[in-house]
Amino acid sequence: MWDMNREIGRKVREARERKSLSRNAFADELKERADMGIEAKTIVRIEAGERALKVEELPAFAQVLGVSVLELLPFDDVDKDTDLALAEASVVAMGREADALLAAWSKYETARQEARSAMRAVGRSPVPFKQEALEGIERRLDGVEQKVGGALGNRYESDEGNEAWMQRRRGARK
Repeated sequence: MWDMNREIGRKVREARERKSLSRNAFADELKERADMGIEAKTIVRIEAGERALKVEELPAFAQVLGVSVLELLPFDDVDKDTDLALAEASVVAMGREADALLAAWSKYETARQEARSAMRAVGRSPVPFKQEALEGIERRLDGVEQKVGGALGNRYESDEGNEAWMQRRRGARK
């Protein structure tokens, strides 16, 4: 019969052994890095599934062991692969949407420049608008420009963050 505590304990033990940490050294690291007073005998009990790893302890264990919290939870690799595939697909979709936004922005900029050039060439709007209406349109276009410019700037920052996250995930799976 499946036992969640045993499965988590097994994952803690495997991660600890991969780091070549004794239980005493692991307990010392938890105390030093996370201010947790867990003794080696408690780690023995956690690894054996005799004591549950508490939710508030999980992040510190993961940090000291150099793994993600998810890697200590009782999910199989298929679930992790599925989650990773969904995350990658989401990033790709966001990239496509951002590219479409860039293309639309480029068309908008071209049309705006052409309209401004035409207005300068004739000294007035090629279409008979009232001056207040033209100023209102300009204000709206400036607002759109600011919003889209901000979104595009955030896209590049997000791309860098997403790429770093993906590299860390790929490295953790090897």
